[in-house]
Amino acid sequence: MALLPLGEDSLRLEHLERKDAKHLFLFINSNRKWLQKFFPITLNENKNEEDSLAYIKQKALLKIEKKEYIFTIKTQKESTILGLVILKELNWIKGRAEVAYCVQQNIRNLGWATLAVNQIVKYAFDSLQLLILESHIHKSNLASIRVAEKCGFEWTKTLSKSHSTSAGICLDMELYEAKNEREVLPLH
Repeated sequence: MALLPLGEDSLRLEHLERKDAKHLFLFINSNRKWLQKFFPITLNENKNEEDSLAYIKQKALLKIEKKEYIFTIKTQKESTILGLVILKELNWIKGRAEVAYCVQQNIRNLGWATLAVNQIVKYAFDSLQLLILESHIHKSNLASIRVAEKCGFEWTKTLSKSHSTSAGICLDMELYEAKNEREVLPLH
């Protein structure tokens, strides 16, 4: 997609592709513990490199069907995946989608997630012409709340027992929404 200037280590956002299978598995595996709580499905579908390739193939079909888009966050110099931004639950009739994002723990608080999510918000509003983006964030995930707020999302309400962890624990999630300022009709 685009380069996000960040000193020497400019970031790039790219659609998840088959060539990313090894790096996706390494990202998932190295962040397995904290992904258990907020990304249990993604975690479960990426138990090894072969699973990651199958996951990518499945997501490529959803991209073709315009149902879900997954972007990788990488530095300009490396193919290592540092994070993911996912546009999912696309509803073309209502012009809505959910944005989910995660980055490696060792690069948190550097502003990289904010840069990447801002770029995806711009893409969703300008290119896809969506009207509303939502993000479901647990109240304990202060870093994700800060990212959402910096990217123009505002708290809307609490979604009771709307998320299940990999341990089967149901959590209340906070709904944050960003609204497209332009009057557009959603594409589909």
